[in-house]
Amino acid sequence: MSPLGVAGGRQGRPASAADRDHRPLYDLAVFGVLGAEGYREVLRYRATAPWVADGVGHRFGAPGVDGDRVWLCTERDVVCWPGGDRFDQPAFADLHHVAATPEGLLAVATGAGGVVRATDGRFWPVHPGATAPTTDVRCLPFDDVFHPNHLVVWRGRTWVTRGGRGDVVPLEGGPPVQVADVVIHDGFACDEGVWFTAVDGRLVLVDLDQRRVLRSVVIAGDGALGWCRGLVLDGDTAWVGFTRLRATRLRRNLAWLAGRLRGHTTVGTRPTRVVRVELGTGRVLEECPLEAHGVDAVFGLCGLPGALVDRYGAP
Repeated sequence: MSPLGVAGGRQGRPASAADRDHRPLYDLAVFGVLGAEGYREVLRYRATAPWVADGVGHRFGAPGVDGDRVWLCTERDVVCWPGGDRFDQPAFADLHHVAATPEGLLAVATGAGGVVRATDGRFWPVHPGATAPTTDVRCLPFDDVFHPNHLVVWRGRTWVTRGGRGDVVPLEGGPPVQVADVVIHDGFACDEGVWFTAVDGRLVLVDLDQRRVLRSVVIAGDGALGWCRGLVLDGDTAWVGFTRLRATRLRRNLAWLAGRLRGHTTVGTRPTRVVRVELGTGRVLEECPLEAHGVDAVFGLCGLPGALVDRYGAP
């Protein structure tokens, strides 16, 4: 296998049915390399003051590759590996993805309802009512019903997924394209269109120009597979991240579980892992468990540039 970058978080305490969300559970952002010989951690990170003690979690969101570098986002800042360059903007509220795009290095500020350019703070709203913040919103409460969470560039145009609506919209504005009827993440561009992950364990290929779904692949398995998030295509297969399901009071995010929560501390038995899926059938070809390596949640995957593989090696 070609080495993958895995971005996620270490869980610092058990989940409880009383938890409103999972963000405060994660006490360490982690990034590692997954190769044929297994997983190796290459970076640990905790955001600096004043956000360390405000109840915000510490995890890496979905990464973005830029030449021979990987950009990573925490809840409140953007950092580069290797090198350690860092960006910090007042609108960086609950960042979910960072990527190099034709518009520059952009971060999806889920809590602010838009996209922020890391270098100068320029803001693009991605749903009705979202506006450029006039104050520092990083530590303010937010409501992310639209849940923008990922960027993808296809045919020179930048799009933003709105996970809570199951659709994707052009960064510069325009009508949405529906992807699924559940929360979606990711966005992996190929010649045919863009692949997305649906939280219930589907991979969906969409032609954004024609505004239609071309394929929908159901990942094989019994019961709840886990929270599906993280995607890299490799020929006729795809690498997909799954995070163990945990209890939460925000049950709207897990409505597809059809009421299976019932207040249990842990609502899924499948561990956090990365799987390789056959796109033609949805069959799982192999699984790479991650919890034993201190990765309790996968928030994104990326293919690693050859220069980084040569420099740092693979497991």
